[in-house]
Amino acid sequence: MACFIEQGEVVGALFYAPSYQPSPDGILIHFNSQDIEDTLSKVLDKGGKIIIPKTKIEAENKGYFAVLEDSEGNHVGIYEK
Repeated sequence: MACFIEQGEVVGALFYAPSYQPSPDGILIHFNSQDIEDTLSKVLDKGGKIIIPKTKIEAENKGYFAVLEDSEGNHVGIYEK
């Protein structure tokens, strides 16, 4: 896992596993979201799918994440502190 840091805050992350390929199984890029539930609602409105709903990260003060599938079938993660 690699995190993108901006002004001391995590604003995104990259995850890798040997099985990832350019597809729904590809590298999972996470983007920062101020409100995951609002972001997921917009994804559904635009024809995407929720793969993993808003989930608490089981580490102290690390926030929440979710995974969505965009209209092209790519999986994207979102993160909220």
